[in-house]
Amino acid sequence: MRRSLVLLAFAFLVHFTARAQLDGVSVFVEDANQNYLPVTVQPVAPAVRDAILESLDGCRPTPTPSIRSHVSKNGNYAMYGAIFGNGQNFALTQFDGGVGFSEWKDENWQPEETLNITSEWVPKGGVNPYMGRVTPAENAFWTLDIGRGCRVAVIACDTEKYFQTFCVLQYNRDKKELEIVGPSMEPPRNQLGYLLTFNCSPRRAEWQAWDYFHVRKALLIHSAQWSEWRSNSNPDDSLTTLRAYNGEGGLAETFDVEDGWSDQNNYECTLSRSVANYSVESLTTN
Repeated sequence: MRRSLVLLAFAFLVHFTARAQLDGVSVFVEDANQNYLPVTVQPVAPAVRDAILESLDGCRPTPTPSIRSHVSKNGNYAMYGAIFGNGQNFALTQFDGGVGFSEWKDENWQPEETLNITSEWVPKGGVNPYMGRVTPAENAFWTLDIGRGCRVAVIACDTEKYFQTFCVLQYNRDKKELEIVGPSMEPPRNQLGYLLTFNCSPRRAEWQAWDYFHVRKALLIHSAQWSEWRSNSNPDDSLTTLRAYNGEGGLAETFDVEDGWSDQNNYECTLSRSVANYSVESLTTN
């Protein structure tokens, strides 16, 4: 499952409706036999349940809301507590071959779901075991506050030569289930109250895209995407596209911008940047 989230990022950009698990976008992992399998939130198998509980041994939520981390005796990372800031206690846990999601009920952890993706991390000051690849994040999981009652969880996933991929998760309290928001090939961040993710060609810089998600009823909805493409054989052959999405994450409008290939540092994809008299803010359905 070495390149799991790289493939996830490819699928995410091919299907511009985004929101991976939520809108039926297919995302994939590669198994040991190089077969492509969908990344999904799955029920907990009995053997996996025991592995998750072993990694959570000694972890108990505090009386006041807090988020804590723990490394088990077998080296698996766990994050637990008020992860999503909704008054409930949850845990994300590494196990061999995936990530487990548990809820604290009746004074015990109850494994609820699993994701068939792996996490790679190296503690601060530790030795990077992934030779020839970028140094992984210092934590397997962390949280990111977006505002308006929305807090998401981030998984540090597979590393490649030049980048590490991350996966953003949210908890749908009405449906009582974990949801995949999408991948990012840079650490996702809060940009002016929007979740901002970035994806690009992993080896040859032919395309790159920034996706914005806004908060509605404490959940993230896909708002807009700024994407850029150019031909390596003909650098003058380029295209910049701004896509706006409706309030449910579906594609609403598309605008092609003929300003060629831009450097992210030139505009940092802020919501106030106008393109052909439009801005991401004005294209977003509130």
